[in-house]
Amino acid sequence: MATETWLVAHDFSPCGDAAAKEGARVVERLGGKLVLLHVHPLPQLRPEEAWGEETNRMQEELRMRLQGVAASLRERYPKVEVDVDVVPARDPARGIVEEAARLGVAHVVVGTHGRKGLEHLVLGSVAEKVAKEAAVPVTVVRQTA
Repeated sequence: MATETWLVAHDFSPCGDAAAKEGARVVERLGGKLVLLHVHPLPQLRPEEAWGEETNRMQEELRMRLQGVAASLRERYPKVEVDVDVVPARDPARGIVEEAARLGVAHVVVGTHGRKGLEHLVLGSVAEKVAKEAAVPVTVVRQTA
């Protein structure tokens, strides 16, 4: 049987940390591999300008930061193989869904900030969009106090 891969979206917030811990906890129990994904906003530039030196530098800095999160997970969950992935996208939810499809993951884990009312209406919910659009099961994790 092939090892299943779970994707965890991480935005460097406490919600992202909660999602990463939950994903690692489950993968440790079930077996498999974990991919930590950070989707960073693509600059509102013409496509030929979007991959300039500044974008590449930012992507590498984010990858290093995500490697730190991965190292903490490996320490706490030593049986879990953890990889990192950083991709640019204009819409974070779309980026998560597209990367999940590209990687062929079995499950996606996302954190939620728990926005309500006008804030939710204006900002929307990345977790909600991912849950609606992903072709695989999605677990939404709320940060505990």
